[in-house]
Amino acid sequence: RDVLKDRNIDAAVLGEGEVSCSQYIDSLQGKYSIESIDGIAYRKNNEIIVQPKTKYIKNIDELPQPARHLFPMETYLKSKYGHGVDMLRKPISSMITSRGCPGKCVFCSIHCVWGRGWRHRSAKSVVDEIEHLVKKYGVREIHFEDDNLTLKKERTLEFCRLIKKRKLDIKWTTPNGVAIWSLDEELLKTMKESGCYKLCFGIETGSAETQKFIRKNIDLERAKKIIRLANRIGIWTHAFFIVGFPYETEKSIKDTLDFAIKSDLDFASFFIATPYPQTDLYEVYKKENLIKDLKWSELRVSASSVKTKHFTREQLEKIQKKLFMSFFINRLVRFLNPYLLWLRLKRIRSIEDLRFIARFGMRFLQIIR
Repeated sequence: RDVLKDRNIDAAVLGEGEVSCSQYIDSLQGKYSIESIDGIAYRKNNEIIVQPKTKYIKNIDELPQPARHLFPMETYLKSKYGHGVDMLRKPISSMITSRGCPGKCVFCSIHCVWGRGWRHRSAKSVVDEIEHLVKKYGVREIHFEDDNLTLKKERTLEFCRLIKKRKLDIKWTTPNGVAIWSLDEELLKTMKESGCYKLCFGIETGSAETQKFIRKNIDLERAKKIIRLANRIGIWTHAFFIVGFPYETEKSIKDTLDFAIKSDLDFASFFIATPYPQTDLYEVYKKENLIKDLKWSELRVSASSVKTKHFTREQLEKIQKKLFMSFFINRLVRFLNPYLLWLRLKRIRSIEDLRFIARFGMRFLQIIR
């Protein structure tokens, strides 16, 4: 309804859009009744009508491969950056192999798009697309943008083994994060052998109390073991943390920093809790009267958009900077440990590995500066 208040907009598709959008196009040509479309909002006689999203594509293997031939792919392939800046090789391309998440994290808005369940493409479909990218466009690195790439272990093992079987020489990473609870030694080794060089983990908080509030409930000790295991296998590790939840105290933020520092992470990002509309977190902020004149354009996890029970927006941004500084200064000192330094240096097997470490070091220096 807020979007359609803009008179320049005639309709809005809600969530997963392939079916609804194509049906809307048909309705404009008189081939389909707009009243029968699932998941669409439109204006009729100055009234805004919202038809809720209730249907999702069950078998996403039925969808065709992305129509990259309709895009100026040479422009994308020339890009010097991937998601999260880091990249080992170029050219790169992104892929999505699954939709949705069965989790109920208080801050997450992904269910607004994909629903509450998890649907995945087959391993063959995933590797067919990788092979197409390699042979048609010369892609040498894949960034998987799934919310839960590894949720089904057997599928992950299968597509990793198919990559090796088809002798596809690629590197890949998960800049959108991966479910750390789904990983084990067998899976990590197979992922590494298929080209995985870096994993990002959505740990969110090192505080057991805050874990309960956000409804993620990660086993933090097991998470540390997986991080150490990934490093030993030779995979770079990066974790995402969120601070500034409405009831969060200084102590729980300190617990998050302590976890990040005491783990064996190579890299960490600290974001600020953001109450996106239709999330449960938004309702908490609303109930506590912490949202006043919130503008959608101001919502971004890299900066503070609302105050909390204990901190102002300005204080949260100072805390965020302090967390980055504390973590990276600690890492510079920590990597002087001969064993930890050796774990990183033994990953250097080629010029591209050396360049990646050089870029990694530059990011350290940029953040500290």
